[in-house]
Amino acid sequence: MKKIIKYIFGLLNINVTKIPGRSKAIADIEEKEINIAKQKFQWLSKYSINKIVDIGANEGQFASGIYKVFPTAGFFCFEPIPGVFNLLKENLEKYNNFCFFQLALGDAKGKNIIHLNDFSPSSSILEMDK
Repeated sequence: MKKIIKYIFGLLNINVTKIPGRSKAIADIEEKEINIAKQKFQWLSKYSINKIVDIGANEGQFASGIYKVFPTAGFFCFEPIPGVFNLLKENLEKYNNFCFFQLALGDAKGKNIIHLNDFSPSSSILEMDK
């Protein structure tokens, strides 16, 4: 099949070459992401951090970045919004050292209204301005 494809494209003067496999390409991207995260959080790397609490974890943007710097730390992610919480778990449950809690944290026990925004990181118990 490869010979046929090369032959057909050859008739059109198109050179067909193999690109790196998907796993190689993904590994390259992940390595770049790790390096970016290490640069971003370099100032933290001098500390012996073994537990990380992400309050208002949203979809795991912060946790996934800091995980690249502290891959052996235990992570505790809190996100109260049901749909966003499901995305958080989906994004990070592949790691064994993550615990997820579908609740909000604050300085007082009680219930509150969360004002939702289409851009979920902007959702808040604080009232939204137009």
